[in-house]
Amino acid sequence: MQGWCLKKMSDIIIKSHCSINGTSAVINGVSTLFNGDFAEGIRELYRSNNISYPKFFKMDNLSKLAFLAAELVLKDVELPEKQDRLKTGVILMTSNSSLDTDCRFSQSINNPEEYYPSPAVFVYTLPNVMAGEICIRNSFQGENCVYINEVCDWEFLAGNVRSMFESGKLDACICGWCDLFMKDFNADIFYVERCEENQNYIPFINENIVKIIKNL
Repeated sequence: MQGWCLKKMSDIIIKSHCSINGTSAVINGVSTLFNGDFAEGIRELYRSNNISYPKFFKMDNLSKLAFLAAELVLKDVELPEKQDRLKTGVILMTSNSSLDTDCRFSQSINNPEEYYPSPAVFVYTLPNVMAGEICIRNSFQGENCVYINEVCDWEFLAGNVRSMFESGKLDACICGWCDLFMKDFNADIFYVERCEENQNYIPFINENIVKIIKNL
């Protein structure tokens, strides 16, 4: 635990972290190359981790990114059978919202020769759908929300998650940043939970989040 900012034992702790960008996918410090092309790279990452969820291929790109990051962040986490899914949530932040899908939907309307607004695209024209996909996959029924901000405000995000824990609304949470627009994309997702007695842990506070993301 040397080098980490520590707090009291009642803290919320980081159990797992996943980062995905145009060059790499990093799961708890272990990095693998990511094909710079999103469509090809995300499929390769999905298959190489033996994930089986056919609905994945019907999702929009933002939901694919968030969903896969959540799958990888939970890969080595054993969720207790007794864990209350009513108190397991998803709290995310994004910059471009669903703009990538909005543009695709707009194109389907504006093309006079092939005019037909696609319901399959329309259903993803809200950013909170990516949180919903994670909740459906894992049967999470706790608080879930998506904040929109120009840049990721980790201090705000961590504070919001902490308030959910302190109010008793959450005991565990997938949270972090997930943003995509055209060729630019980035996800930094954490799985956090309450600290148990005598448990090795890294508190979920802004200083530690930044260190993990920078791989310090």
